[in-house]
Amino acid sequence: MNNLSLSAVRLLDKLKKNGCPVCSAQDEAVDTYLENLFYENVNNSAFRREFERSGGFCAFHTNLVLKYGDPSGIAILYTGLISLRNELNANRIDCRCCKISKESQDRALNSIAELISKDAFYENITTDVLFCLRHYNLLAKRIPRSHQNELISRQQAKLDELSLLLRGVLRKMDYRSSHEKLSQHEKLALTYAVKYFAGFAQLSECHVEG
Repeated sequence: MNNLSLSAVRLLDKLKKNGCPVCSAQDEAVDTYLENLFYENVNNSAFRREFERSGGFCAFHTNLVLKYGDPSGIAILYTGLISLRNELNANRIDCRCCKISKESQDRALNSIAELISKDAFYENITTDVLFCLRHYNLLAKRIPRSHQNELISRQQAKLDELSLLLRGVLRKMDYRSSHEKLSQHEKLALTYAVKYFAGFAQLSECHVEG
């Protein structure tokens, strides 16, 4: 581990979680930002100026504002924003959460590519790690060609396993097997199948390009 960058070492914890580690990194970065925002930065003048220039948060991240924000913090931010409503269409900048999510995505992809290239990735992942389709495609472009076959084969093995579980779900939905209950793995497979295409992040930023 001594020859790994600090960002790669920090990413190792994400590999112990289920789902896509890149999505997990994005979630954590945005969650931390919003928690800190409403805890100590809501009255920060520099942040307020940036918030007002962006016209608030995007639709994807506004739901998280409602999750983390306290009534007084939300009132402070949006009272100022409402007062500027006639000026919001000019020179708007991107949502700050989108920027943080994109930066976190790039750091995570670069760190995973580093771990793979130094043969320090697969030994640290859980059996339930599955890259979402978008992050898998972005990652494949960043790793050495000599390591791509293993990434492809491991991802394909997880998708084959997922497909097998989904066929089990279909079989149990047949009236002849209606007495059988879905296993926890089959229930999880339904979630994984959907999130594989949409992303595992709590809010999939499909508008954030690679």
